[in-house]
Amino acid sequence: MPKKDIQFQITLDNELIPEGIIWENSDDAKARQVKSLFVSGWDEKENSSLTFNIWTKDMRVDEMHHLYVQTLISLTDGFQKATGNEFVHEDMRTFLQNFEKKIAASGL
Repeated sequence: MPKKDIQFQITLDNELIPEGIIWENSDDAKARQVKSLFVSGWDEKENSSLTFNIWTKDMRVDEMHHLYVQTLISLTDGFQKATGNEFVHEDMRTFLQNFEKKIAASGL
C-alpha cells in the first residue's frame, strides 16, 4: 500500500517559543518555511478532535487574521463537500463575510 509522509520541524528559542517551522512532504522535494500550523484529526474512540495549533513569534496580527479567515473558508468548503449540507455552508459563508468586516473595522 502506498504511503505519504509529512514532517514538521519546529525550531524553539531558549524560552521554548517557536522561531521557525519547516514543512516537508513526500510529494514535494522542496521544504517550505511556514509561520503557522493548524493540524487536526478525529479520534474515533474518544469521539473528539485532536488539534495542534502553533505559530512563530514573528507572525504578525494581520497575517494571523488572513490565516484564520482562509482556514475557516477551507473548513467550510470541505464541510459542504463532505456532507452536502448547503444550509450550513451558506450560514458559515455569511458568518465569514461578517467576520472579515469586523477584522477590517478593528484596524489591527
